[in-house]
Amino acid sequence: MTLFSITAKNIKKNFQNYFLYFVSMVFSIVVFYVFTSIQYNEQVAQTVGESTRYMLKLGTISVAVFSAIFMGYSNSFFTRKRKKEIGLYSLLGLQKRQIARMLFYENLLMGVAALGIGIIVGSLFSKLFVMLFFRLMGHFALVHFSISPQAILNTVVVFLIIFIVLSLYAYSLIYRFKLVDLFRAEQSGETEPKASLVLALVSIALIAVGYSLAFHLLENFPLYAPTVLALVIIGSYGLFHSFMVFVIRLSKKNTSQYYRGMNLISISNLLYRIKSNATLLATIAILSATTVTAMGMSYGIYHDINNAVNHHNPFSYVYWCNADRDQKVNQALVQYPQNQLLHSVEIRFIPARGILPGLDTHFALISESNYNELARIKGWDKVNMSKQEEAVIVHSDYDFRGDFVDKKVLLELDEKSKQEFYIVGRRPYKLTNNSNTWNSLVLKDETFKQLSKAEKPNFLRALIVDNQKDSQTLTAELGRILPAYSWNSYYSEYMLNMEQRGMLMFIGGFLGLVILLATGSIIYFRQLNEAQKEELNYQILRNIGVSRSEIHASIRKQLLYVFLFPLIVGIAHSWVALMALANLLVTNLVTSTIITIAVYTLIYLIYYHLTVNSYNRIVNAGN
Repeated sequence: MTLFSITAKNIKKNFQNYFLYFVSMVFSIVVFYVFTSIQYNEQVAQTVGESTRYMLKLGTISVAVFSAIFMGYSNSFFTRKRKKEIGLYSLLGLQKRQIARMLFYENLLMGVAALGIGIIVGSLFSKLFVMLFFRLMGHFALVHFSISPQAILNTVVVFLIIFIVLSLYAYSLIYRFKLVDLFRAEQSGETEPKASLVLALVSIALIAVGYSLAFHLLENFPLYAPTVLALVIIGSYGLFHSFMVFVIRLSKKNTSQYYRGMNLISISNLLYRIKSNATLLATIAILSATTVTAMGMSYGIYHDINNAVNHHNPFSYVYWCNADRDQKVNQALVQYPQNQLLHSVEIRFIPARGILPGLDTHFALISESNYNELARIKGWDKVNMSKQEEAVIVHSDYDFRGDFVDKKVLLELDEKSKQEFYIVGRRPYKLTNNSNTWNSLVLKDETFKQLSKAEKPNFLRALIVDNQKDSQTLTAELGRILPAYSWNSYYSEYMLNMEQRGMLMFIGGFLGLVILLATGSIIYFRQLNEAQKEELNYQILRNIGVSRSEIHASIRKQLLYVFLFPLIVGIAHSWVALMALANLLVTNLVTSTIITIAVYTLIYLIYYHLTVNSYNRIVNAGN
């Protein structure tokens, strides 16, 4: 029997245990191939900009890096898990060099098989993925089926390098194992885990401080963001190493529950399980939080496109107007009846410097009647000021934050012209698509007329057309007749947002799934390893009369806590992170957060049920 044949038999024998690992590898390869093939797709290159392709490259690199880390951990875990098997090979006379070569072949064969399947699946569904990519980005091109040789080559090269490096690492591990340790690996006794109450309280305090600071990111983002991450991560590891252990030890003091049924066995096993897996569970919690946050944010901002674009672009078109431009625009509008002109209004404003308490900015000054004309068209709240020295501030939290109502603002048209006004109200709008008017002050008509004598007003024309989301040809025509600096369009901003946010949705969704499958597989493998260690103990329990159903219930309860603890912690971290980001970005992420958490939890529970069934099958093997 050759080493290669032994390798093939080992793969076949252990494939059931390696199945989820194999599936996770295949999915990672599929995602990597998809991202790469999209980069080299000619239709994509003709449709999207360079920035989008750059984001795809970053997504591709992220998938490769995480896949390498995940497979490296899993590979090392499987190799160490088979110490007893390696010891038996040594006793049978196989040299370490031969055993190492066998494991090298085994890892490489599994990797090559996953690579082949991943490329085939990615190629077969490449058209579907490109269609999804275009759909998310708001493009409706007719997608042609194509296979990218460059994408295949890149995928083969990257993952072959990963597999070879991992196989060489497994090869080197064999030389570090001592024969005497191979059979003692799972036989060393364990003392009951202990936990520090002080460390437990400190970990809770660190997370609480991190949560509190998260909602102050707006005040000093560069300082607070890394601090929040550090506090939450350190606190999470302390939580699993001390707090969880402390809580479980505390539950043992409730003797009425501890000695009921299988609770004595379940709680004791859970105590050891949580302690031995503390670092892994904390890592799973942090990765879960990262995944849910990334997916929730990308999903939320994608579905907030309409609100965001409508807020920043209240009109279909806005341009610096004059008689010549007005004539050309009117002629263009007639040529596109599907984009019928619904409203047209001239906006007159005076640029001025405004000094508020704690804020020095620029304002567009507009008359009360002109603002109310815009308000009538857009359905905004109108203004009605009674005194000449009064003003209404028009801005949104997207621009700057603060309650300036009942405050005074000093307006400065030039060094000689300064005047103070009392702010009597606020309107949370943007006057036009033009950035010059995003922070505005509404003044009485008489006041505006007086200021116009010192500073000549600027003139903008704002248009609303029918079917503004379907105005590509009209927008292109206006771009031809109007100077680039002189106009803004709703359609251009809408498509830009669709492209950027669709890209984030595409990358965030697939990358999140890769991380989810990887973390689920890791915790699955770890618990199956625990099952093999506990097989003899459960056999003893059956011999003294414990039923299979009682054992199954005990296993289900233990694994529920093992899966539940990191899930709850991860969800808590992600909820705080998403709510803080929603506050920072001035958007609503509640719905997307709930949906993302629900989907993540569902997939996570599938892993839980798979683990329970596999665990139960292992401890009951041969009985």
